[in-house]
Amino acid sequence: MEPNDKDLKQQLSRGPLIKHGFDARLVARIEEAIERPVGRRHPLLRFGWHGAGLAAMAMLLLFVGLWHWSFGSGGPAGSMDLQGAGQTAGTEAPLFADADAELHSALLLGLREDPKSEDGSVVSSYRTLFIAPTDGQFELTAQGDGIVMPYGQNFWKIEAVMSDAGSPAPAQKLIAYPVTGKDAAKADLGALRESSAAPLAERLLFVGNKYVSIEQNPSDAPNRVYRWVKDMDQLAAGALRTSFEPESEPHVSLEDAMKTAEATETPVAQKDAAAPEQRTEQWSIIRRTGSWVAAAADTAGQPYAPPREQDADGAVDPAARSDQQVRHALSDLVADSRDRTNRQGCFFVA
Repeated sequence: MEPNDKDLKQQLSRGPLIKHGFDARLVARIEEAIERPVGRRHPLLRFGWHGAGLAAMAMLLLFVGLWHWSFGSGGPAGSMDLQGAGQTAGTEAPLFADADAELHSALLLGLREDPKSEDGSVVSSYRTLFIAPTDGQFELTAQGDGIVMPYGQNFWKIEAVMSDAGSPAPAQKLIAYPVTGKDAAKADLGALRESSAAPLAERLLFVGNKYVSIEQNPSDAPNRVYRWVKDMDQLAAGALRTSFEPESEPHVSLEDAMKTAEATETPVAQKDAAAPEQRTEQWSIIRRTGSWVAAAADTAGQPYAPPREQDADGAVDPAARSDQQVRHALSDLVADSRDRTNRQGCFFVA
């Protein structure tokens, strides 16, 4: 039988909920859930990111800088426990150990130590510290040998490899390889580490998310110093060479770096622009008066010759360009790095 108007009005007057709805029992359950402690998740990430692992980096703020630092002094931030995060002496917390970590900000700090060997030569070593928030405070949560850095859409690692002790010309080379992404599995670390090295000592001066600045000393002429700026592909290719020729050393000139920075501001490049009369092949990104600046060696007009003179930083400002121009170009280059890495969830600060 169809309900009449009176029955419909009675049904509508009772309200939409048949049961008790938001009663005291439901309130008690909500209060119990609010007061229930939530287990803390480990604030680290895993090197073996694939897909979902990269999403964990969406809010990561990454600062990578090489500082002059002595392991005994505790570095620029004062003394600190390098075996922190509950680690005992002789053990290390693995870098990036939890792919599902809830991480909003963190600090990757690259450090270099320059101890002298018995023969008086400098043998550099490197470490990366991973500093992340724990209970509202930033603490050292992991560390590892080498330098870990972002490059492109992945992370790379830089290692310093010494030649055999019995080699006629002792050398220390830098090798670079991806640790995330599809190319990570293709890297033959054994071949990279064991391949014959050029008679050369290489040292990192600066690491960014696009370029690295290195210093080279030939074993047969340790007083000669060459300084280059390279991208990661150029640095990786150099690990396989068996001889050193400055003229064929892969690198990025200062003019090319400035052109890259200018192209960021000007989408349409000027293809007919005249090439500079003098190119600055040897240059560095160095720390001076609280800022990262570009400095070039004075090679007396011969771009691949050893520097003619050096200041306290090991370089002098380029004679072909004013200091203001170089600083402006470097600022543009750093700004370009920030724009590029923000889209990847990483951040580089000079």
